Amino acid sequence: MFCNSCGAEINDQAIVCPKCGVATVKHPSNVVKEPVPHGVSALVCSIFGLVVPCAGMVLSIIGLCLSISGRNSVKSNPEKYGSTTMLTVALSLSIIGLVGSIVYLLLLILMWVGLVDLGLGLFDFYENLLNL
Repeated sequence: MFCNSCGAEINDQAIVCPKCGVATVKHPSNVVKEPVPHGVSALVCSIFGLVVPCAGMVLSIIGLCLSISGRNSVKSNPEKYGSTTMLTVALSLSIIGLVGSIVYLLLLILMWVGLVDLGLGLFDFYENLLNL
């Protein structure tokens, strides 16, 4: 690398030029980083895992796996990737979706067995749907 001020050849790791003392031009904040791996797909699976009751558990597990995989990739090479905010949001939504799906299925089973009656008519709806 060469000094922008005096033109002397300097080490690539130098912060200032040893000849003239002028700071080298390095802008690490301007370096374009790659988007985090699996960020968008983990977020999409997590959101659909929250709003789709039947497939929510599967989608939440997929979103959970993708966000963990993406976070591990970022941890192995942090200077290559940008912010992990999307993966953190996807991880949180996946956990919420997974817990919600488990509660939904348990409640559905308890209603089917007859131990719980919420008065919502959900069991009657499913029973009528199966009898069609």
